[in-house]
Amino acid sequence: MRFADGCGGALAVDSSGLTVTALQITPGCTLRASVRNFTDLQSPGFSISSRENSD
Repeated sequence: MRFADGCGGALAVDSSGLTVTALQITPGCTLRASVRNFTDLQSPGFSISSRENSD
């Protein structure tokens, strides 16, 4: 399995394609992946938010 950013730069994928890191908050994002012959897989949409407490 290999991952690719489908979030316009909100995600960073390392050079191996195996580690994904969120870089910024975004309301709409998808993660693309390839597994063997399935090269155009895409996650359902999701958002990236902050863990900060909003009290």
